Amino acid sequence: MAAIQFNTSEAESHTLDAHSMVQKLEASEVIFMFEGTTSPELHDAVLKTIEDRLVALQEPLKLQRRVLNLMVECLHNLYHHAQPADNREYASGTRPAIFFCIGRADNAYYISTGNYVSGRTADRLGTRFEKLNAMDCDALRNEYREVLASAYRPKRGGGGLGFIEMIRRSGNRLQYSFSPTAHNHYFFTLQLNVARVPCLKMD
Repeated sequence: MAAIQFNTSEAESHTLDAHSMVQKLEASEVIFMFEGTTSPELHDAVLKTIEDRLVALQEPLKLQRRVLNLMVECLHNLYHHAQPADNREYASGTRPAIFFCIGRADNAYYISTGNYVSGRTADRLGTRFEKLNAMDCDALRNEYREVLASAYRPKRGGGGLGFIEMIRRSGNRLQYSFSPTAHNHYFFTLQLNVARVPCLKMD
C-alpha cells in the first residue's frame, strides 16, 4: 500500500494566521468567494460554478476532481457543523454566517472556509486537528481504517473521515484558527492548500 506524501513546505506550521491567509488569497486569482448563509441548493450552484471555471481554465481532469471532492467535504462541513451566527456580529457585518473562497496561485489551489462553532466544538476540533497533523503517513492510514471500520457514526455524518480525506486529497496538513466571539462561540477558519501534484492514495 502506498504512503501518503505531504507537501513539506506547508507542513510545519498548522495554526492558521488570519493575516497570512488574507495575504495569500489577495495574491491569488480568486475563482469564487461567498459570504452569507448556507443551503443544499447553494452548494449545488457553487459546485457547478467552480466546475465550469476549472474546465475553462483547462485544468487536468484529475486536478479538477481533487479540487471538487475537497470542496464537497468543505461544504458538507459548513452545512452540517456550522452554528448560527452571533446575531450582533452578523447583523453589524463584522462577520458572515459562513465564508467560502477558492483561489489559485503558485501552482496550487487554496480553499478557505469560515463558520461559527461553539466553544465545545472548537475544543474538540482543535484536539482532533492537532492529533491528525501530528500523524505520519502510516498513522494516518491506520486512523482512516479504524474510523471506517468503526460502528459509530454521528447523526450529522462523517465520523471523522472528512478531515482525513482533506489531508489525503490535498497532500497537505490542515491549517486552521479559532477566533473568539461572544457567548462562548468561535469563528472557525480552515484552509486547504491543494498542490498541483496529487498526493498518493491510501488504498
